[in-house]
Amino acid sequence: MKKFKINSENGRLIICDSNLKYLESIDIHKDTSERNYLCLVSGEDEFTYDIGIVNEFNDLKIDNRYKRKNGYFGINVDSGKLILLNESEWKNDKKENNVLLASGHYRASIFTYEFGEYSEYRDDLVKKIGEKNMKYSEYVGKVGLFAWGITIMSIISLFTDIGQEYWFIPFLCWFLSWYLYFRLVNTKRYEKIERIRMRCENIFPHYIIKLEKDNANMPGGVQILDY
Repeated sequence: MKKFKINSENGRLIICDSNLKYLESIDIHKDTSERNYLCLVSGEDEFTYDIGIVNEFNDLKIDNRYKRKNGYFGINVDSGKLILLNESEWKNDKKENNVLLASGHYRASIFTYEFGEYSEYRDDLVKKIGEKNMKYSEYVGKVGLFAWGITIMSIISLFTDIGQEYWFIPFLCWFLSWYLYFRLVNTKRYEKIERIRMRCENIFPHYIIKLEKDNANMPGGVQILDY
């Protein structure tokens, strides 16, 4: 599996054949069935896609952890080179991320990573960091939730007469809770735990694009990716 990280501006990720030349007059949301590209839309916020390209699921963990989203679509790869890039790169003809394939038509499916049971995730993490470190990490997480709870209650209290009169009490609680949280997250112990946790979570990409050779000339289209 080949992995890519794509910074998709405005939530737009473009998958296209390398022969396609961008035309300013083309509306990327229309007429996609007539062109060799596909626009994946996922919200309006900037997001870094971690994407994998596979021809088959030959790993049971991948097969068990991913679920198909929104069926499949067709894409023509006449040049034998599939390109992944964001909308800005596409407009400026910066086609750097590519996958070499046999020329022809492909049926592509989008699979998204499904977070499993927390107990299973916790057990995997405990094997790498130990039970004590896991409890410490969970404790820090609870302190963070507590700090957010104090923040919300402090804001609500400011709309009451008592809260406005004794504003310094919720403010003090807010300050102390966040001070404790930031002290905890900046310890070497917690930073080490977070590095290991992130490595565990980044084993698999957010999305997998599964490509299957297909003789039919299937149209492309706009694919909606759900978070």
